[in-house]
Amino acid sequence: MINKLTATDKPYYLIVGERHLAVKGALMYISLILYTEPELDDSFLRTAVDTKKSILWLRYDKSEENASCEARQYRIDNSDSWIVSYNLYGNELENGIKILSPEKAAEMLPEIVARNETLMVEQGIVNADCEDHCGNCHKTISIGDRYCRFCGTKRGEDKFQPENNQFYCVYGPPILTKFKCSDCGLSWEVTVLGGCRETYCPNCGKKVHAIAEIEKSFFEFN
Repeated sequence: MINKLTATDKPYYLIVGERHLAVKGALMYISLILYTEPELDDSFLRTAVDTKKSILWLRYDKSEENASCEARQYRIDNSDSWIVSYNLYGNELENGIKILSPEKAAEMLPEIVARNETLMVEQGIVNADCEDHCGNCHKTISIGDRYCRFCGTKRGEDKFQPENNQFYCVYGPPILTKFKCSDCGLSWEVTVLGGCRETYCPNCGKKVHAIAEIEKSFFEFN
């Protein structure tokens, strides 16, 4: 069972099924998870869906009948997350090198990952940007907002580097925060656990300050 996820700045989790690959990846500072079971654990799949990431599963299975097959794609339930399962053994890379040993697979790991990552982008499984997320901080941009409320980046701009799947604990009661932009005059309210961290106007992108913060009970919040 996988009970701890490795933080990754990719839009997918990289899982390898052979220890040589795990060692090679660690030496190259590639964020990956070693998992040698024939089936992925359900709790891990649920976590992948929760973090809105897909899975690239590099297996090493000599017993598979069609070992040289291309990557297989499976949607996880009805979510936007996918599993791309690729059996390394017997596959031939574009340079003509055939993978017939764990050592060769480990040697070619960067090329293998890059090849499958390109496939995932071409198939629309992962992408470098998102219409509904900030290209800088990756917070959700609400419908109608022109600027990110958290960092002020204009919608559709910046590098859209994939976010890191860090987990944060939120403490404290829900707080109603009221804002009013002194530049364009837009007013809005937000109620979130622990207080709102918005600091920019979603209409004009100017920095704003809360005009009121009201602590609410959990019953009011729910």
